[in-house]
Amino acid sequence: MKTRLCLPILIFAICVLTSTAWSSAWNFWYIPHLAFGAGYTSYLTIRDPQSSSRWVYVALRDDAGSLLSANVEGIGQTNTNPDANAAPYYGYSFYFQLSASQEKTLAITDSGGLKTGWVLITGEGIGNMSSSLRFTTRDGSGNPTDVVGILPAESNFDWTVSVEKRGSADYTGLAVANPYSNPLTLTVDFYQNGIRVPGTSTRTFTLPAYGHLARFVHEGVLFGDVWGSFSGIGTLRISSKTGTFSVVALRGDNSQYSSLPADAGVQNWNVTYAGAGGETTWVWRMFDGYHFIGYEQNYDDSGHPGQAQRIRLRGVVASDLTPQMFVADWIYTSTDGANQGMVVFQGLPGKEGSTDVINGTRTDLSKDGAQKSQVTFRATRVY
Repeated sequence: MKTRLCLPILIFAICVLTSTAWSSAWNFWYIPHLAFGAGYTSYLTIRDPQSSSRWVYVALRDDAGSLLSANVEGIGQTNTNPDANAAPYYGYSFYFQLSASQEKTLAITDSGGLKTGWVLITGEGIGNMSSSLRFTTRDGSGNPTDVVGILPAESNFDWTVSVEKRGSADYTGLAVANPYSNPLTLTVDFYQNGIRVPGTSTRTFTLPAYGHLARFVHEGVLFGDVWGSFSGIGTLRISSKTGTFSVVALRGDNSQYSSLPADAGVQNWNVTYAGAGGETTWVWRMFDGYHFIGYEQNYDDSGHPGQAQRIRLRGVVASDLTPQMFVADWIYTSTDGANQGMVVFQGLPGKEGSTDVINGTRTDLSKDGAQKSQVTFRATRVY
């Protein structure tokens, strides 16, 4: 068994993962922030509930996207490039084999200064895998003075982070990781009660391939010029049109740090189709940049004419295909219980000027798969 190790992030990290297994299949998880060195120790725990062993590769990358070196369980690890045993297309800081139903906790340290960045975990196979990361610092007596964890975050095109300032020592920030090999352009906006905070404008950043960014709102690079006059609760919105990325919210209260999950972006759409009983709307949240879960509101319930009903909607925007494709569905049972079926939307996403639209077909299928009806639909994004 080989062992190689190296990792980066500063602030806090708890990472719960779900992985995939065996020879040529790989799954990826992203911890957007980590810290070690200068008195900080990070602890990475990975557990495999499956019945087969697998290889696990961990890449620790700094702000520029370069691999970090570290001591793992006291053993020095150096940067390395992919080889025949490495996860495909990615460099790694260290790797190890996880046996069936085994768990490992690895202490990550460095004798030099503080190192920060993010963590990419690559797991062989298609089975579930759980992982967490926390980092801690201790006082002169060895007692922990701060312990922070960060949840793993799927990559998405759009995120929001709540900003709360009750006193002068309250700070909110974010950490962003670019998990891909292409540079990423980000825009950051600051709102309060749905209105841009006075004195702010859109800030634009470029993350290099595999790059990382961690900033607090009060720092000049974000919105420090208005932080002194800001109070209450606001919202940071972080988005990109060039690719998906991972985000975690950072919180500082005096000398204590913590993390909060960032919220994946919500989308609102108006939908029209022949035979609709009234206005139809969609509201959904993307959870990995492609798949979404949300609701449809319509007025098509014959048992309650004129009354809006809310239906669970799920689907995918296959933005990695050319052309892109949209699929969504919801399942129903009639008011009298006599009929069951599924409504399926299939279409092509596109642009009309600056407006996002989807055009396609709405098909009503009975529970045995027979087509009951089909009409064209048009969805227009309103937010």
